[in-house]
Amino acid sequence: MPIPSAPQGQKNPDPRCRELTREPASEVDQQVRAHGWDLVGPMSEGEQIRVLVGTSDYDGMCRPRQYQEFVFARGVFAGTLSPHPMDSRTDGALNRVTVSTDGRVQAEYSRYGATDPLCCPSRITTVVFEIGKDPPVLRPVSASTVSTRSMTGK
Repeated sequence: MPIPSAPQGQKNPDPRCRELTREPASEVDQQVRAHGWDLVGPMSEGEQIRVLVGTSDYDGMCRPRQYQEFVFARGVFAGTLSPHPMDSRTDGALNRVTVSTDGRVQAEYSRYGATDPLCCPSRITTVVFEIGKDPPVLRPVSASTVSTRSMTGK
């Protein structure tokens, strides 16, 4: 499966946003960078699985826009955690990724209702992915959604 290329288009010209990127530190970082993505944030890893974030742009506050999370198993690209690039503070934006000791990847996505403020999605969807062995292919195995209001006690 090929690594998707970063979306093209007009970019935020603020040089301070580019200062937030990190240099490639591994072969998988270099593979993602070669497809036009800026590397941002820390890598999640465990059990020969690495998940890293690439973005193609930034909003006015230098938050990632048109970003994607790439999953590699044993150094081979296994898939992305979203079918298309995401924008921070929008419905479906990925918030947190955890790699478990059993080789699964858990991802939490913001789910915004029509009246939710940008700070506060009303729901969170958690998806658990597993990675097939040969070739390594990422596939969802379960999903659940909870209200954030029940998490805050409101």
